Amino acid sequence: MPAAFAGRSYLLTYSGHAAAVCRSGGVVSVFTPAAGRHADSAEDSLRAQGFGKAAVREFLLHLGPGDRAMAEHLWTVFQKKISPGERIEFQGLGLIVL
Repeated sequence: MPAAFAGRSYLLTYSGHAAAVCRSGGVVSVFTPAAGRHADSAEDSLRAQGFGKAAVREFLLHLGPGDRAMAEHLWTVFQKKISPGERIEFQGLGLIVL
């Protein structure tokens, strides 16, 4: 987990639909695996809403079977500047940083 996000709260979304309305403006961050690495990536859905890849290194969210590091478990940080009341909506696997 990137140090800048340590200690924050998250809303985990699995392979379905996620939606949230932002109460205040600022930069919102969403973590998801890269589209080429995981079938349930939310990358395409996020990019369609104007999210871009942040200048933050990908990170290993968890280990795979046998405590092995696997490429599909590398997560990417996407960000977007939002206004109060703006709705974020995407399909796929992701963590919204609260």
